[in-house]
Amino acid sequence: MFKKLFMRICIISLLVLAFPLLVFAETVGVFFDSKVPQIKFAAGDVRIAFETKGFTVEMLPLNSLRLGYANKKVVVALSSNF
Repeated sequence: MFKKLFMRICIISLLVLAFPLLVFAETVGVFFDSKVPQIKFAAGDVRIAFETKGFTVEMLPLNSLRLGYANKKVVVALSSNF
């Protein structure tokens, strides 16, 4: 009886502590030109760096970059693309 109660309390405590981490994981959009191999490689490194820190990453084509994008943005591009 005591063991079951203790186990339930532990499980509930873990869920309560882990829930904010899952809910508040921030999403970052990485916009890049996949036609340029060097930029594609750099964007992949940026993705890995953000995911290592617990962010959710959306890999998006450069031509879909809009002011109305709701999440944080990282743009990997040549200056001639703008």
